[in-house]
Amino acid sequence: MKPVLQSKACFSKNIEGLGSFELFPLDLDEHVPVIHNWVNQKYAEYWQMLDTTTKQVYEAYEYLLAQKDYYICMGYFEGEPCFLLECYHPKHVLSKFYNVEDSDCGMHILVAPPDKKIKSFTWNIFQTIMEFLFSDHRIQRVVVEPDVRNEKVHKLNRKAGFTRYKKIQLLEKEAYLEFCTREQFKNALQNQII
Repeated sequence: MKPVLQSKACFSKNIEGLGSFELFPLDLDEHVPVIHNWVNQKYAEYWQMLDTTTKQVYEAYEYLLAQKDYYICMGYFEGEPCFLLECYHPKHVLSKFYNVEDSDCGMHILVAPPDKKIKSFTWNIFQTIMEFLFSDHRIQRVVVEPDVRNEKVHKLNRKAGFTRYKKIQLLEKEAYLEFCTREQFKNALQNQII
């Protein structure tokens, strides 16, 4: 379910009073130095790439980009990189834990360390990502498997309408398997307005 990605933005969203988010296909040469900086900071410990070299990060993303049903975008805010989005089909890693549907899409996100505090910034990133994923009519449900210790992302997932299915043991972590359908996301957004 790999979308056609080009060098131009594959998705953009303007949030009144805040600014514009854009997603671009990952460019290894351009983006790996940025990713390397992010993943080697303590806040990104759940990304499991602390103490890696630029070469190791490059090779890891080169490998991921070569995988079928895996795509990666760099997210920008007002022209500056601010988040990384990895999307994959869950059948390759999660099929032993639940009944995977063709219309499922797994995702991982990493937000840049903040330069300055912007109210609800991470939530706006998360909402932009979910809207990007659901802009593909083939995707009916988003699947995540965050580390059980990652309280910040659990909070975002709940706010976006994800429901926890069960705790699972992956090779590299103990995680919660969670789902969010289009309808759940839509309802969660409506509840934010109330």
